[in-house]
Amino acid sequence: MDNRTSSGKPIVFATPACVVGKHEWRCVVYHDQKWSGVEKKANGFSIVNGPRNFSDWEWRHLGENSWRARQDWPKYDSNDSFDGLPKTLKTIWDKFEVEINAAVKSNSLVFTVRALKQSNLFDMGM
Repeated sequence: MDNRTSSGKPIVFATPACVVGKHEWRCVVYHDQKWSGVEKKANGFSIVNGPRNFSDWEWRHLGENSWRARQDWPKYDSNDSFDGLPKTLKTIWDKFEVEINAAVKSNSLVFTVRALKQSNLFDMGM
């Protein structure tokens, strides 16, 4: 597994590469040491600073070594409910939802899950 996202953030967890059409996709959970933002609390909103884990999608053409950010997807559209990404990514999310959510909630750079072997996970007929 690569140890950094396409944007250079340290990866905490990544699903195996899954073939969707002529591309490979993976969901990554990355660690942002310098995160700063607003969180909703029971009594309103508060500014929070500190390390956090986030999930995101990365893709590459079959045969390529380097991963690309979801924003580099040719049909990327931040106004679309799926960001213009392939809707079959939901199948990947559903298969690894427990591991992805656990890695995000850990808010730690160190996270261990069962060993995941890269394999042909899906027979989606693509």
